[in-house]
Amino acid sequence: MQIQRTRQPRLHRNGFSKIELLVVLFVIALLMLAVIMPMGPSSHGPARKLVCLNNMRNLGLATVNFSSGNNSELPLLVDPYLQISTEDEPNANASYDDLTWCTTLLPFLDNVGFRQRWDATANLAADTNTNSDAIKQLAALNAIRFPVFSCPSDESATDQGALSYVVNVGYVTANYNKTGVGYNASTGIGHHPAGDGGLDGDPSTTDDIPVKYASGVFWRPFTSRMSLDFISEGDGLAQTLMLSENLQAGNWADQDTGSLGFGIDMQGVYPSGSTSLKLPAGFDLKNKTTSTDSRIGSNLKAKKGQAWRPSSNHPGGSVNVIFCDGSGKSLAPEIDPAIYARLLTPAGQRYGQAEIEKGAF
Repeated sequence: MQIQRTRQPRLHRNGFSKIELLVVLFVIALLMLAVIMPMGPSSHGPARKLVCLNNMRNLGLATVNFSSGNNSELPLLVDPYLQISTEDEPNANASYDDLTWCTTLLPFLDNVGFRQRWDATANLAADTNTNSDAIKQLAALNAIRFPVFSCPSDESATDQGALSYVVNVGYVTANYNKTGVGYNASTGIGHHPAGDGGLDGDPSTTDDIPVKYASGVFWRPFTSRMSLDFISEGDGLAQTLMLSENLQAGNWADQDTGSLGFGIDMQGVYPSGSTSLKLPAGFDLKNKTTSTDSRIGSNLKAKKGQAWRPSSNHPGGSVNVIFCDGSGKSLAPEIDPAIYARLLTPAGQRYGQAEIEKGAF
């Protein structure tokens, strides 16, 4: 018996046509674009803001660690340190070894060796007999850039001696920055509770000096020194600002108040002799007496050291802040002016300010 086998036709496999290949490549390109897009410029803002907040957390932790070893006391805004100038013993070089709050914190930021070199050089530069070589060497040290002091969104972050962060100097008045560089020990003028005329800006009244002390956290030398204990017993560590950021901050070694701190211009806001921190009705952070604006992000074209409010280049103009308990968050420029003003005071409730409700900021 003969069996016939039917031969199956061979199937020919054709490759992709050019059109199909183009479609596949187009789909792959779209998928790759979808992956790459989040890595583009639009994502840099949030990432840089997070780096900024981490830097500030490190500064806040360093401040708390300093306080722990100093009976709860906080660093001075500027510490005259060893060499001072008085009427009896004038020393034109005395301010060379003054410590800004930044210099004070360097050993707590893993920069013990640098601080030792700085101390040795500054001591020589501050001698009554002018030491030109030491002064030149100190200037070179002051130009060193520490990444922890600068925000990556700050256009001046890579400058020599860059500083993006500022500390809470509270309610300031007309003479807050009159000394320029350093604290004038002979005249007493400068940013401390009495030196700029107290709360009302009037040097002839003194009852308002303790009230002024309760309006801010970082001061130049005074009869008493601000502490975390004082703040904890007052408005509370979690409701008192320690640090913020400012595009108009100076350098970390600058000694003028406007380069190192942020505050609110209260010149003319409180009447002469006032002993209350209660905010007037309609308070909006815009000072009608001096024409200054203390709102977050105002006056962005100001020169370095000339605008003491917080500011940043973060999306929406929001600013990172650190509170005195070490916690951090972001504040929007649209924050209620009265709430923002109360966040600066370590003991405002003792002098008439209303308590801030939870979730209000």
